[in-house]
Amino acid sequence: MEKKRNYEKLENIISPYKAVLGKAVDTVLEQEISKYPIFVLHKQPIELGISLKNEINTPNEWLVNLSTLEEFSTKQVIEASRINRFTKIYKNPSEFLCLFVIDEFGANFVFLPRI
Repeated sequence: MEKKRNYEKLENIISPYKAVLGKAVDTVLEQEISKYPIFVLHKQPIELGISLKNEINTPNEWLVNLSTLEEFSTKQVIEASRINRFTKIYKNPSEFLCLFVIDEFGANFVFLPRI
């Protein structure tokens, strides 16, 4: 039940920004930067991805960065031995936003529909 409530809360935070996030994903894909764009949602400054603070002003002090699987691998957020597994569960970025959510409970990947 708690997990569902957190998912709904996350959906409410992201919902107004889905169009902007979708455009960012499309840019990453069109420029062939990566096939695996990942948004990092966090509340504390981190050195992962490119900050989207000028494009997105989320409530509750959430910050959004745009990263890629390649950066996650380089910075060892995802171990090299787990990359293949990650690419298998990664959902089509034309249909879903991949979010890496860092909060007081830890860090998790979440896929939200773009629409």
